[in-house]
Amino acid sequence: AAMLPQLSSPSARTPSGRFARARFSCHWRRWVEPVMIQDVALSRGMLRFGDPGLEQGYRRSVIDRTISMAWWVGTLMCGMQLMYIVYKLFAKVGDYNNDIPDLRITARANLLGDSALAISGLSLALISSAQLRWRLVPLVLVEVLVVVLFAMNLFLLFFLDEWYMARILGLDPFAARSIDYYSDCWFLLSLDTIVTVWHLLFPIRWCTLWPIEIVGLLFYPFTCLCFGTPEKDWYRHAMTMCILVTFAALGKRTLELHERQAFIVLLKERTLRAQTEFRMRELSTPPASEIARPPVRGGDADVQSLGSVDTGYLFDDVDEARVPGRLKRIASVGLRDGWLISAEALKVAPSMSLGQGSYGIVVEGRYHGSPVAVKVSCR
Repeated sequence: AAMLPQLSSPSARTPSGRFARARFSCHWRRWVEPVMIQDVALSRGMLRFGDPGLEQGYRRSVIDRTISMAWWVGTLMCGMQLMYIVYKLFAKVGDYNNDIPDLRITARANLLGDSALAISGLSLALISSAQLRWRLVPLVLVEVLVVVLFAMNLFLLFFLDEWYMARILGLDPFAARSIDYYSDCWFLLSLDTIVTVWHLLFPIRWCTLWPIEIVGLLFYPFTCLCFGTPEKDWYRHAMTMCILVTFAALGKRTLELHERQAFIVLLKERTLRAQTEFRMRELSTPPASEIARPPVRGGDADVQSLGSVDTGYLFDDVDEARVPGRLKRIASVGLRDGWLISAEALKVAPSMSLGQGSYGIVVEGRYHGSPVAVKVSCR
Protein backbone atom coordinates (compact mmCIF):
# COMPACT_ATOMS: atom_id res chain seq x y z
CA ALA A 1 0.00 0.00 0.00
CA ALA A 2 2.91 2.36 0.68
CA MET A 3 4.36 1.76 -2.80
CA LEU A 4 1.09 2.50 -4.66
CA PRO A 5 1.54 6.29 -4.74
CA GLN A 6 5.07 5.87 -6.09
CA LEU A 7 4.02 3.44 -8.79
CA SER A 8 1.11 5.60 -9.82
CA SER A 9 3.22 8.75 -10.20
CA PRO A 10 3.91 9.96 -13.79
CA SER A 11 7.67 9.90 -13.30
CA ALA A 12 7.57 6.21 -12.46
CA ARG A 13 5.39 5.28 -15.44
CA THR A 14 7.35 7.15 -18.12
CA PRO A 15 10.74 5.89 -19.47
CA SER A 16 12.31 9.22 -18.51
CA GLY A 17 11.28 8.83 -14.90
CA ARG A 18 12.88 7.16 -11.92
CA PHE A 19 13.92 3.94 -13.68
CA ALA A 20 15.53 5.83 -16.55
CA ARG A 21 17.45 7.97 -14.05
CA ALA A 22 18.52 4.82 -12.24
CA ARG A 23 19.84 3.32 -15.48
CA PHE A 24 21.71 6.53 -16.31
CA SER A 25 23.18 6.63 -12.81
CA CYS A 26 24.26 2.99 -13.18
CA HIS A 27 26.02 3.67 -16.50
CA TRP A 28 27.69 6.83 -15.13
CA ARG A 29 28.84 4.98 -12.01
CA ARG A 30 30.29 2.26 -14.25
CA TRP A 31 32.61 4.81 -15.89
CA VAL A 32 33.50 6.71 -12.71
CA GLU A 33 34.02 3.96 -10.15
CA PRO A 34 37.23 1.90 -10.41
CA VAL A 35 37.12 -1.71 -11.54
CA MET A 36 39.19 -4.45 -9.88
CA ILE A 37 41.52 -6.40 -12.16
CA GLN A 38 43.33 -9.14 -10.22
CA ASP A 39 43.04 -7.19 -6.94
CA VAL A 40 44.29 -3.97 -8.62
CA ALA A 41 42.01 -0.90 -8.85
CA LEU A 42 41.74 0.60 -12.34
CA SER A 43 39.75 3.72 -13.22
CA ARG A 44 37.67 2.94 -16.30
CA GLY A 45 37.07 6.59 -17.10
CA MET A 46 40.67 7.79 -17.45
CA LEU A 47 42.37 4.36 -17.52
CA ARG A 48 44.65 4.94 -14.53
CA PHE A 49 45.73 2.58 -11.77
CA GLY A 50 44.60 3.44 -8.28
CA ASP A 51 48.10 2.80 -6.93
CA PRO A 52 50.36 5.79 -7.79
CA GLY A 53 53.47 3.59 -7.75
CA LEU A 54 51.93 1.11 -10.17
CA GLU A 55 50.81 3.94 -12.47
CA GLN A 56 54.31 5.42 -12.43
CA GLY A 57 55.82 2.05 -13.32
CA TYR A 58 53.44 1.63 -16.26
CA ARG A 59 54.11 5.19 -17.42
CA ARG A 60 57.85 4.60 -17.31
CA SER A 61 57.52 1.46 -19.42
CA VAL A 62 55.45 3.16 -22.14
CA ILE A 63 57.52 6.35 -22.18
CA ASP A 64 60.71 4.46 -23.05
CA ARG A 65 58.94 2.91 -26.03
CA THR A 66 57.43 6.28 -26.96
CA ILE A 67 60.84 7.93 -27.11
CA SER A 68 62.26 5.13 -29.26
CA MET A 69 59.32 5.34 -31.65
CA ALA A 70 59.61 9.14 -31.78
CA TRP A 71 63.17 8.79 -33.04
CA TRP A 72 62.08 6.53 -35.89
CA VAL A 73 59.10 8.73 -36.84
CA GLY A 74 61.19 11.91 -36.73
CA THR A 75 63.95 10.40 -38.87
CA LEU A 76 61.47 9.06 -41.43
CA MET A 77 59.53 12.32 -41.57
CA CYS A 78 62.69 14.39 -42.03
CA GLY A 79 64.03 12.12 -44.79
CA MET A 80 60.78 12.05 -46.74
CA GLN A 81 60.33 15.81 -46.53
CA LEU A 82 63.87 16.47 -47.70
CA MET A 83 63.33 14.29 -50.77
CA TYR A 84 60.05 16.07 -51.49
CA ILE A 85 61.72 19.49 -51.15
CA VAL A 86 64.45 18.47 -53.61
CA TYR A 87 61.79 17.28 -56.05
CA LYS A 88 59.87 20.57 -55.82
CA LEU A 89 63.02 22.65 -56.30
CA PHE A 90 63.72 20.92 -59.61
CA ALA A 91 60.17 20.28 -60.84
CA LYS A 92 58.55 23.59 -59.88
CA VAL A 93 61.49 25.97 -60.05
CA GLY A 94 59.52 28.38 -62.25
CA ASP A 95 56.84 29.00 -59.64
CA TYR A 96 59.25 30.64 -57.19
CA ASN A 97 60.18 33.41 -59.68
CA ASN A 98 56.87 33.68 -61.54
CA ASP A 99 55.55 37.03 -62.73
CA ILE A 100 52.18 36.37 -61.06
CA PRO A 101 52.50 37.68 -57.47
CA ASP A 102 49.90 35.35 -55.98
CA LEU A 103 51.52 32.28 -57.53
CA ARG A 104 55.01 33.33 -56.45
CA ILE A 105 54.01 34.09 -52.85
CA THR A 106 52.01 30.88 -52.47
CA ALA A 107 54.83 28.71 -53.87
CA ARG A 108 57.42 30.24 -51.55
CA ALA A 109 55.18 29.95 -48.52
CA ASN A 110 54.45 26.33 -49.38
CA LEU A 111 58.17 25.60 -49.65
CA LEU A 112 58.66 27.26 -46.27
CA GLY A 113 56.01 24.95 -44.79
CA ASP A 114 57.76 21.89 -46.22
CA SER A 115 61.06 23.07 -44.74
CA ALA A 116 59.42 23.65 -41.35
CA LEU A 117 58.02 20.11 -41.39
CA ALA A 118 61.47 18.69 -42.20
CA ILE A 119 62.99 20.73 -39.35
CA SER A 120 60.24 19.45 -37.05
CA GLY A 121 61.11 15.84 -37.90
CA LEU A 122 64.84 16.49 -37.41
CA SER A 123 64.19 18.16 -34.05
CA LEU A 124 62.03 15.22 -32.97
CA ALA A 125 64.79 12.74 -33.85
CA LEU A 126 67.52 14.78 -32.08
CA ILE A 127 65.44 15.38 -28.94
CA SER A 128 64.48 11.70 -28.75
CA SER A 129 68.11 10.61 -29.11
CA ALA A 130 69.22 13.06 -26.40
CA GLN A 131 66.41 11.93 -24.11
CA LEU A 132 67.35 8.27 -24.49
CA ARG A 133 70.99 9.02 -23.71
CA TRP A 134 70.90 11.71 -21.02
CA ARG A 135 67.29 11.86 -19.74
CA LEU A 136 67.12 15.64 -20.06
CA VAL A 137 63.33 16.00 -19.77
CA PRO A 138 61.42 14.63 -16.74
CA LEU A 139 59.06 11.76 -17.42
CA VAL A 140 56.04 13.88 -16.54
CA LEU A 141 56.78 16.34 -19.37
CA VAL A 142 57.53 13.77 -22.10
CA GLU A 143 53.87 13.03 -22.79
CA VAL A 144 53.07 16.76 -22.72
CA LEU A 145 55.73 17.38 -25.36
CA VAL A 146 54.16 14.68 -27.55
CA VAL A 147 50.79 16.46 -27.39
CA VAL A 148 52.44 19.81 -28.20
CA LEU A 149 54.23 18.24 -31.18
CA PHE A 150 50.90 16.94 -32.46
CA ALA A 151 49.45 20.46 -32.33
CA MET A 152 52.47 21.83 -34.22
CA ASN A 153 52.05 19.27 -37.00
CA LEU A 154 48.38 20.19 -37.35
CA PHE A 155 49.31 23.84 -37.61
CA LEU A 156 51.81 23.04 -40.38
CA LEU A 157 49.02 21.51 -42.47
CA PHE A 158 47.79 25.03 -43.22
CA PHE A 159 51.13 25.88 -44.82
CA LEU A 160 51.31 22.66 -46.82
CA ASP A 161 47.89 22.92 -48.48
CA GLU A 162 47.70 25.39 -51.36
CA TRP A 163 44.08 26.40 -50.79
CA TYR A 164 44.39 27.17 -47.06
CA MET A 165 47.81 28.75 -47.56
CA ALA A 166 46.31 31.23 -50.03
CA ARG A 167 43.35 31.90 -47.74
CA ILE A 168 45.63 32.61 -44.76
CA LEU A 169 47.74 35.01 -46.84
CA GLY A 170 44.61 36.78 -48.11
CA LEU A 171 45.10 35.66 -51.73
CA ASP A 172 42.74 34.18 -54.28
CA PRO A 173 43.45 30.40 -54.47
CA PHE A 174 42.22 30.15 -58.07
CA ALA A 175 44.40 33.05 -59.19
CA ALA A 176 47.39 31.60 -57.39
CA ARG A 177 47.25 28.31 -59.28
CA SER A 178 45.21 29.15 -62.40
CA ILE A 179 42.98 26.11 -61.92
CA ASP A 180 39.23 25.78 -61.57
CA TYR A 181 38.94 23.13 -58.87
CA TYR A 182 40.41 22.39 -55.46
CA SER A 183 39.81 19.43 -53.17
CA ASP A 184 40.30 18.69 -49.47
CA CYS A 185 41.37 15.10 -50.10
CA TRP A 186 45.05 15.70 -49.33
CA PHE A 187 44.19 17.79 -46.26
CA LEU A 188 41.87 15.12 -44.84
CA LEU A 189 44.29 12.28 -45.61
CA SER A 190 47.11 14.16 -43.88
CA LEU A 191 44.94 14.83 -40.84
CA ASP A 192 43.89 11.17 -40.67
CA THR A 193 47.53 10.07 -41.03
CA ILE A 194 48.63 12.22 -38.10
CA VAL A 195 45.80 10.97 -35.89
CA THR A 196 46.46 7.33 -36.84
CA VAL A 197 50.22 7.59 -36.24
CA TRP A 198 49.71 9.14 -32.82
CA HIS A 199 47.21 6.44 -31.85
CA LEU A 200 48.95 3.35 -33.20
CA LEU A 201 52.70 4.03 -33.24
CA PHE A 202 53.12 6.09 -30.07
CA PRO A 203 52.30 3.95 -27.00
CA ILE A 204 51.42 6.93 -24.81
CA ARG A 205 48.65 6.65 -22.24
CA TRP A 206 45.06 7.31 -23.23
CA CYS A 207 44.60 9.71 -20.30
CA THR A 208 47.19 11.96 -21.99
CA LEU A 209 46.00 11.29 -25.54
CA TRP A 210 42.40 12.48 -25.20
CA PRO A 211 43.22 16.17 -25.99
CA ILE A 212 44.58 14.97 -29.34
CA GLU A 213 41.29 13.22 -30.04
CA ILE A 214 39.24 16.32 -29.25
CA VAL A 215 41.46 18.46 -31.51
CA GLY A 216 41.20 15.84 -34.26
CA LEU A 217 37.40 15.92 -34.05
CA LEU A 218 37.09 19.71 -34.20
CA PHE A 219 40.04 20.65 -36.41
CA TYR A 220 38.49 20.15 -39.85
CA PRO A 221 35.05 21.71 -39.07
CA PHE A 222 36.79 24.68 -37.43
CA THR A 223 39.03 25.10 -40.49
CA CYS A 224 36.11 25.02 -42.91
CA LEU A 225 34.09 27.55 -40.90
CA CYS A 226 36.98 29.99 -40.42
CA PHE A 227 38.80 29.88 -43.76
CA GLY A 228 36.23 28.38 -46.08
CA THR A 229 36.60 25.21 -48.11
CA PRO A 230 36.52 24.26 -51.80
CA GLU A 231 34.22 21.34 -51.03
CA LYS A 232 30.48 21.99 -51.29
CA ASP A 233 29.49 19.03 -49.08
CA TRP A 234 32.27 19.51 -46.54
CA TYR A 235 29.97 18.48 -43.69
CA ARG A 236 29.96 14.91 -45.03
CA HIS A 237 33.76 14.87 -44.96
CA ALA A 238 33.69 16.31 -41.44
CA MET A 239 31.27 13.61 -40.30
CA THR A 240 33.44 10.87 -41.83
CA MET A 241 36.53 12.34 -40.19
CA CYS A 242 34.78 12.40 -36.81
CA ILE A 243 33.84 8.74 -37.23
CA LEU A 244 37.47 7.82 -38.05
CA VAL A 245 38.82 9.70 -35.02
CA THR A 246 36.17 8.20 -32.75
CA PHE A 247 36.93 4.63 -33.77
CA ALA A 248 40.68 5.31 -33.49
CA ALA A 249 40.11 6.56 -29.93
CA LEU A 250 38.00 3.53 -29.01
CA GLY A 251 40.59 1.19 -30.53
CA LYS A 252 43.41 2.89 -28.62
CA ARG A 253 41.43 2.68 -25.40
CA THR A 254 40.74 -1.04 -25.88
CA LEU A 255 44.39 -1.77 -26.68
CA GLU A 256 45.59 0.11 -23.60
CA LEU A 257 43.09 -1.73 -21.40
CA HIS A 258 44.53 -5.05 -22.61
CA GLU A 259 48.09 -3.71 -22.14
CA ARG A 260 47.35 -2.73 -18.55
CA GLN A 261 45.86 -6.14 -17.84
CA ALA A 262 48.96 -7.80 -19.33
CA PHE A 263 51.15 -5.45 -17.26
CA ILE A 264 49.40 -6.55 -14.07
CA VAL A 265 49.74 -10.23 -15.01
CA LEU A 266 53.46 -9.73 -15.72
CA LEU A 267 54.03 -8.07 -12.35
CA LYS A 268 52.11 -10.83 -10.59
CA GLU A 269 54.19 -13.51 -12.31
CA ARG A 270 57.49 -11.78 -11.50
CA THR A 271 56.48 -11.32 -7.87
CA LEU A 272 55.40 -14.94 -7.57
CA ARG A 273 58.64 -16.11 -9.17
CA ALA A 274 60.76 -14.05 -6.77
CA GLN A 275 58.81 -15.34 -3.78
CA THR A 276 59.08 -18.93 -4.98
CA GLU A 277 62.85 -18.68 -5.53
CA PHE A 278 63.28 -17.16 -2.07
CA ARG A 279 61.30 -19.95 -0.42
CA MET A 280 63.19 -22.63 -2.37
CA ARG A 281 66.49 -21.13 -1.20
CA GLU A 282 65.24 -21.08 2.38
CA LEU A 283 64.21 -24.74 2.17
CA SER A 284 67.47 -25.84 0.54
CA THR A 285 69.69 -23.99 3.05
CA PRO A 286 69.94 -25.39 6.60
CA PRO A 287 69.49 -22.99 9.53
CA ALA A 288 72.54 -21.07 10.67
CA SER A 289 72.44 -22.70 14.11
CA GLU A 290 73.01 -26.14 12.58
CA ILE A 291 76.11 -25.06 10.62
CA ALA A 292 79.42 -25.50 12.37
CA ARG A 293 82.06 -22.84 11.90
CA PRO A 294 84.36 -24.27 9.20
CA PRO A 295 88.10 -23.85 9.43
CA VAL A 296 89.38 -21.05 7.24
CA ARG A 297 92.77 -21.91 5.82
CA GLY A 298 92.52 -19.93 2.57
CA GLY A 299 92.60 -22.93 0.25
CA ASP A 300 90.53 -23.12 -2.89
CA ALA A 301 88.72 -26.22 -1.66
CA ASP A 302 87.62 -24.49 1.52
CA VAL A 303 86.38 -21.42 -0.34
CA GLN A 304 84.45 -23.34 -2.98
CA SER A 305 82.75 -25.58 -0.40
CA LEU A 306 81.14 -22.71 1.51
CA GLY A 307 77.43 -22.04 1.06
CA SER A 308 75.39 -18.84 1.02
CA VAL A 309 74.95 -18.76 4.83
CA ASP A 310 78.48 -19.24 6.08
CA THR A 311 80.31 -17.03 3.57
CA GLY A 312 80.94 -14.49 6.31
CA TYR A 313 83.82 -16.62 7.60
CA LEU A 314 85.67 -15.92 4.38
CA PHE A 315 86.48 -12.43 5.63
CA ASP A 316 88.10 -13.60 8.87
CA ASP A 317 91.89 -13.76 9.19
CA VAL A 318 92.65 -12.42 5.72
CA ASP A 319 96.36 -12.21 5.09
CA GLU A 320 97.35 -8.99 3.33
CA ALA A 321 99.78 -10.81 1.07
CA ARG A 322 96.99 -12.97 -0.35
CA VAL A 323 94.27 -10.32 -0.60
CA PRO A 324 93.99 -10.16 -4.45
CA GLY A 325 93.67 -13.90 -4.92
CA ARG A 326 91.37 -14.21 -1.91
CA LEU A 327 89.07 -11.50 -3.24
CA LYS A 328 88.75 -13.28 -6.57
CA ARG A 329 87.70 -16.47 -4.81
CA ILE A 330 85.23 -14.51 -2.66
CA ALA A 331 83.79 -12.91 -5.80
CA SER A 332 83.31 -16.29 -7.41
CA VAL A 333 81.36 -17.48 -4.37
CA GLY A 334 79.27 -14.28 -4.39
CA LEU A 335 78.38 -14.69 -8.03
CA ARG A 336 77.44 -18.30 -7.42
CA ASP A 337 75.22 -17.55 -4.41
CA GLY A 338 73.62 -14.42 -5.85
CA TRP A 339 74.75 -11.77 -3.31
CA LEU A 340 77.28 -10.32 -5.79
CA ILE A 341 75.99 -9.19 -9.19
CA SER A 342 77.96 -8.88 -12.40
CA ALA A 343 78.98 -5.44 -13.65
CA GLU A 344 77.67 -6.18 -17.15
CA ALA A 345 74.10 -6.64 -15.88
CA LEU A 346 73.98 -3.24 -14.14
CA LYS A 347 73.82 0.05 -16.03
CA VAL A 348 74.23 3.13 -13.80
CA ALA A 349 73.15 6.67 -14.76
CA PRO A 350 75.19 8.97 -12.47
CA SER A 351 73.45 12.10 -13.76
CA MET A 352 70.02 10.86 -12.60
CA SER A 353 70.33 11.48 -8.84
CA LEU A 354 67.44 10.26 -6.67
CA GLY A 355 68.78 11.33 -3.27
CA GLN A 356 71.91 12.00 -1.21
CA GLY A 357 72.98 11.18 2.32
CA SER A 358 76.05 11.45 4.50
CA TYR A 359 77.56 8.22 3.15
CA GLY A 360 76.57 8.02 -0.48
CA ILE A 361 74.38 9.12 -3.38
CA VAL A 362 71.40 7.16 -4.69
CA VAL A 363 71.21 7.26 -8.49
CA GLU A 364 69.03 5.64 -11.12
CA GLY A 365 70.15 2.44 -12.80
CA ARG A 366 68.94 -0.58 -14.73
CA TYR A 367 69.54 -4.17 -13.74
CA HIS A 368 68.74 -6.57 -16.60
CA GLY A 369 66.57 -3.80 -18.08
CA SER A 370 64.52 -3.21 -14.92
CA PRO A 371 64.73 0.20 -13.17
CA VAL A 372 66.59 0.03 -9.85
CA ALA A 373 68.09 2.42 -7.30
CA VAL A 374 71.88 2.19 -6.88
CA LYS A 375 73.75 3.60 -3.88
CA VAL A 376 77.17 4.97 -4.77
CA SER A 377 79.80 6.05 -2.27
CA CYS A 378 80.49 9.78 -2.08
CA ARG A 379 84.21 9.05 -2.34
